[in-house]
Amino acid sequence: MQTVTLYGNSLVVSTIGASLHGCREFQVQHVDPAMPDVKQRLSDLQPDILIFDLAVMRPEAAIRLWKIQPHLLLIGIDLAADRMIILSDRSACALTTGDLLQVIERHAGEAEKERHGDAETPMAGGRHGDTGTRRRGDTVTR
Repeated sequence: MQTVTLYGNSLVVSTIGASLHGCREFQVQHVDPAMPDVKQRLSDLQPDILIFDLAVMRPEAAIRLWKIQPHLLLIGIDLAADRMIILSDRSACALTTGDLLQVIERHAGEAEKERHGDAETPMAGGRHGDTGTRRRGDTVTR
């Protein structure tokens, strides 16, 4: 089971949380960035995936956590631009909650393979015909 932490209280993050609560493969948790000791709380949770709204918050604490926990899939959602920024292996367009679920499921599958000793995993035929292997910092554009 993958732990998904929703960072913030925006409508976008709350809607994503409502969608993810129906998925059995995810344990969904909310973290309020205004709470005391938020950095320690994030560190204690050890999330696999952290989702935040780029339009309403500055994600410094989330990025610091990502630097400490490089396995973390950090997803920033910008609903106004129909995009998600992914700090892990790649970035992609986010047009629907289904797009977000595909990214999370792909990450979960790759993480499972890594736990079983597989090295770098090529992306399975991406939405835009990209079949190359991605590394940290690579981006996908339309």
